Amino acid sequence: MKLSEQTISILKNFSNINSGLFFQTGKQIKTVAPSKAILAHANIAEEIPVEFGIYDLNRLLGVLSLIEQPDIEFGDKQLVLKDATRSSRGQKQTYCDASLVVRPPDKEVALPTEDVKFTLQKTVYEYIVKSSAILQYPEVAVVGDGSKVKIVVINSKNQMTDEAFDEVGETDKNFKFIFKVENFSKIMSKEYTVSLSQKGLAKFVSTDDVLTYFIALEPNSVFEG
Repeated sequence: MKLSEQTISILKNFSNINSGLFFQTGKQIKTVAPSKAILAHANIAEEIPVEFGIYDLNRLLGVLSLIEQPDIEFGDKQLVLKDATRSSRGQKQTYCDASLVVRPPDKEVALPTEDVKFTLQKTVYEYIVKSSAILQYPEVAVVGDGSKVKIVVINSKNQMTDEAFDEVGETDKNFKFIFKVENFSKIMSKEYTVSLSQKGLAKFVSTDDVLTYFIALEPNSVFEG
């Protein structure tokens, strides 16, 4: 099996959420942060034929990068990575026990309520993430004032600070949903349909239907309706 560039990009992204990954059979891969603040799943082109655990996903990605055209064979106890351009070259990566990887729940996660919904463009997402890095603020808020929906980089402990913002929609509701930057910045840079629940959870679905993320909202989030 050869992995597409998109699948490798997804694996790189997932390695930022959780250093390990348990692969299940089929065309979907899932991960969850050790803190349980982020859960993600992705639809991939390849079909995984066996279940196995990888303790250090970054290490596997590094090994893959050493091989010009890696071809993956799924053994009983390890992956065998061969170079399609040089038959004498390869690597072996041993599976880890499933108990060594923090795994997502088997039950599908659903948003409790859908109180706010908007489209987050890729350029807006990148602007907000870069702004948070430059301003060094710890939070991102989605704010509704009864008219406009804005996404704002904030420091909720200091209301007198500068801020970066962009408008993302319209609303007749008042709310302030807050994310930690460290969670918000871990999704892949894409366009998303974003749904927010006053029960403390957000859902990001990429408009190409490849990626879905559930991200916990901070307890100081407010929804007045």
